[in-house]
Amino acid sequence: MKERAKSLRGKIKTNEKELDDIKNAIGLILGENAYLENSEGKSFASAYNVNRESIKLSDIKELKPRLYKTLKKDGLINEISYRQLKF
Repeated sequence: MKERAKSLRGKIKTNEKELDDIKNAIGLILGENAYLENSEGKSFASAYNVNRESIKLSDIKELKPRLYKTLKKDGLINEISYRQLKF
C-alpha cells in the first residue's frame, strides 16, 4: 500500500504541474482581457482580480494575548483536533 501511495503522489504532482502549465498558457493568451471566447461567443476562461487578507493566529496569541483570549471566549477562534496519519 505504501508503494501505491507513493506512485499516486507522483501522479498527483505530475497532474498538478500540467494543470499549472495550462493555467499559465491560458493566462498568457488572456493577457489583460477579462474573457476568452470562441467565434460563437462561448466562454473558455475568465480572469478577475482577487484580494485576500490574512493574519497568523500565533502572532495574535504572542503579541496580543488579551485580544486572543477575547476572540476565543467570543467563539471567533475555532479549534479543531484530529488524528493525522503519516507514512
